[in-house]
Amino acid sequence: MKIYLILTVFFIYIFSYLFLLNIFNVKTKKEKKAILSLLKENKKIKLKDILVSKFSSVVEKYIELFPNIKQDIDKKIFAADIKITTEEYISNIIIITIFFFIITIISYFIIPVLAPILFVLTVLVFLREKNKINEIIKNKKELFEKELPKFVLALVSFLSTSRNLIVFFEKYKKMAHEELKNDIDIIIADIKTANTEEALSRWEKRVNSAMLSQVVRGLIRTINGDANILYFEMLANDFKNIELKRLRDEANKKVPRIKKYSMFILGNFIIFYLLVIFLEFTKGVKVLLW
Repeated sequence: MKIYLILTVFFIYIFSYLFLLNIFNVKTKKEKKAILSLLKENKKIKLKDILVSKFSSVVEKYIELFPNIKQDIDKKIFAADIKITTEEYISNIIIITIFFFIITIISYFIIPVLAPILFVLTVLVFLREKNKINEIIKNKKELFEKELPKFVLALVSFLSTSRNLIVFFEKYKKMAHEELKNDIDIIIADIKTANTEEALSRWEKRVNSAMLSQVVRGLIRTINGDANILYFEMLANDFKNIELKRLRDEANKKVPRIKKYSMFILGNFIIFYLLVIFLEFTKGVKVLLW
């Protein structure tokens, strides 16, 4: 009984931690590096990933989606550049949710009063896993848009001497953000093996950014014979102003963000001490009963 109680308290703390993450919308280090970790071929495989993948391979065989839903998820997976099928993505969400739901059922037989709370937290875990791909797409888009001012300036300098986009992307890769190098490899390979205009259009669809669309339109005109140096110089100036505005907005948000993290840490401490008090209370009740 004591072991079950300890396990239940442990999982309650984990659930509470996830709950606070959702309440304060705090991104974990893993989520911030989601693009890099999902796309790198040499990423470290964790036990959790192995277990989820193993069960998912069984569940995905029985998943059938409506064509419109499958198409929508396919587009998101393509935009996130995740190398999994739609069925595998859905089955991963199902497996993780089932795991937390089982913990909720176990808690019902040990501490029934906590079962409704754990059920709500299970729903939050489900929503978090469901929206993870949207977070990856959002992070990827933001990363590209931060990189675009530097990208366009490099492009202006390069176009004055050459219009070979493969050479440009290969040179730019050396100074690009680490998490974007894989995407640059993809666009280089795409240009080499397909029509350049189609390759640029696919790149635009993957990122789904209005700023990148302006760059792609200029590049398409460039490969069709236009110099477009003046266009990219104007674009570089516009992107610079957008970047300055973004930096000002981030500076204004700095204080509320610090407060948010402080509340998050405080919440965890409160939960920890409440769990300790709960354990001591159960010990006292047990002594009185005996």
